[in-house]
Amino acid sequence: MKMVHRRSIDVTIYSEGADAITVVGRLVDRRGSDLVTFSGKEVAAGDELHGMEVELKIGRDLAVKSAAARMPFVPESGCERAAPRVKALEGLKLGKGFARAARERVGGSAGCQHLTALVMAMAPAAMQGYWAHFGSPIKTGNLEPLLDTCHVFRSDSLFVERIKAAMKKRSGPPPSPGSGPVVARATERS
Repeated sequence: MKMVHRRSIDVTIYSEGADAITVVGRLVDRRGSDLVTFSGKEVAAGDELHGMEVELKIGRDLAVKSAAARMPFVPESGCERAAPRVKALEGLKLGKGFARAARERVGGSAGCQHLTALVMAMAPAAMQGYWAHFGSPIKTGNLEPLLDTCHVFRSDSLFVERIKAAMKKRSGPPPSPGSGPVVARATERS
């Protein structure tokens, strides 16, 4: 089997003291063979076709305080003009609705699908970093950012009911998603 295309996304979260975290995401696309872009730029096999970085500073309130992007490797001149659109993420809060709002601000014909893909990958990692830095939803008492973001955290799920009860009692660790009765089971086929 020969590799024809590889996309790598790396997200790292850093502490910014007591009030913020910085989330740095990097996307790199490489091709398995030489190519020539539409504008005639030659890209050797294994070299970066796309190479971009997004940096988001997230406050304790889950709001994006600052946002910036760099696009040092792009296949066409002009691609880098989409980078400033990332600044439009400032003021958005992580949680329900973030992905839709971020796609509207960063994507589309005035944006960049690669920057959008990177921001989409950064959001759930940012939540993990937020909890690692500021404390879990059980510890902070703030379950709201998780509600209705996935199947397990549906606001009407048995799991969420059990977490809320545990938060009220503060009687120990929350139940794991796999404990208790199974309400529904789905199987994906590719």
